[in-house]
Amino acid sequence: MGKGKKVKHGELDKKMTKAMVDDGQHRFGRLVDIKGNVKSLPVSEQLAATLAAAMTETPADDAAHDSAIPAGYTFFGQFIDHDLTLDETSILGSTLDPTTVVDIRTPLFDLDCVYGLGPQDSTDIYDGTSGRLRIHHHDNADDLPRDDEGLALIGDPRNDENTAISQLQLAFLKLHNAVLDHVLAKPQLKLSGENDFTAAQRLTRWLYQWAVVHDFLPRVAGPGVVDDIFRRHGNRPVRTKVFDWKKRIFMPVEFSVAAYRFGHSMVRASYPLNAAKPNVPFFGGAEDMQGFRPLPAGHTIEWGHFFLINGSSPVMSRAIDSHLVPPLHTLPASVVGADAVGTGLANLAQRNLMRGHTLGLPSGQVVAKKFGVRALSPSELALPGGGEAPLFWYVLKEAEIQTGGQRLGDLGSRIIAEVFAGLLAGDPNSYLHATPAWTPGSPFTTTGTVTVPD
Repeated sequence: MGKGKKVKHGELDKKMTKAMVDDGQHRFGRLVDIKGNVKSLPVSEQLAATLAAAMTETPADDAAHDSAIPAGYTFFGQFIDHDLTLDETSILGSTLDPTTVVDIRTPLFDLDCVYGLGPQDSTDIYDGTSGRLRIHHHDNADDLPRDDEGLALIGDPRNDENTAISQLQLAFLKLHNAVLDHVLAKPQLKLSGENDFTAAQRLTRWLYQWAVVHDFLPRVAGPGVVDDIFRRHGNRPVRTKVFDWKKRIFMPVEFSVAAYRFGHSMVRASYPLNAAKPNVPFFGGAEDMQGFRPLPAGHTIEWGHFFLINGSSPVMSRAIDSHLVPPLHTLPASVVGADAVGTGLANLAQRNLMRGHTLGLPSGQVVAKKFGVRALSPSELALPGGGEAPLFWYVLKEAEIQTGGQRLGDLGSRIIAEVFAGLLAGDPNSYLHATPAWTPGSPFTTTGTVTVPD
């Protein structure tokens, strides 16, 4: 996208894809090599449909199946996913070698979904040459900047697919601008070679990375696993068993196609957006949370309904288990395309299972063996006909059995924490690699730490 050009959906991604293909980096890869007796697990369309049907939660949003994780972390997890991974080439039902597939996002916690290609190239998402990110103000509410068709002008179009992720993207735009103001007021914060924008970008990224490691990850993976992995091992800032990040940073398909999709089970059927909108459907009807449109009147989120802020009472995420709320089994055309509506391709659980087949994932039992954790028994997995379990199903059943859905189980926690640790440790620009002793300071916090609500 050159200067002065309007950014259409996908245009930024095409330029980024070309750069990644040219340098041979940012492809998907495997944690478990498929060779010898280690094979991919075929998932038939019939099995995917059968398991997906069994994963429909009834009744939706029964409080007995809530977790203790505030609902905002569901969408922060989605935001992380959109920062790390995007596959636009694999086709459901086909089979592909994941090492041939380009990850259109950089597999780094670098907020490329916010910054795009930077102010020189992604000019439509920046406010002139100031280094500030554009924000649209209308009807006494803030929204993402949009084109004449109402499409968001942002680093990753997916961050406008529902109200919550859209408003979270907006929060990051505001965070960068606030940090930039702080840098302008205190130029001593700039490191050698940095200008005002790059210093603000670095600090914004580090605040985000800190919240990922110290707030989000312990909630979903458990503090014991996180503490074990995020500790120095010799000259390495983390200790991973399987993810060999020192050799090459890549996006493991066991993470992106299966394990990290645990967040789909955390989605509620409806949410309280604010005091005046206490029960807005996630999908379903004109007044729902569908995105890819200007923010509807009255849909500005009061974040105390999503996070614990100043004693608020946030709604909780659904349990991490083998059930997804009904709206995710009938996704709208805005998400899956008109041709998929009314078919299995509109069922998110079925799509996830089919994606695992497309990228040739091994079974959950095989991955558990690789990580050295106890494999679930056939009776625990409760698969129709028994046998090997698709990794997506396995991770959800494990969380359900081992933690009652309060967080991930042994294998799920290990996969997520190792990949997070490896991507951060292998990035020379992350706080963990560049300055491991760094902690957030004033004015970002007075306690030495930051959380997602901050």
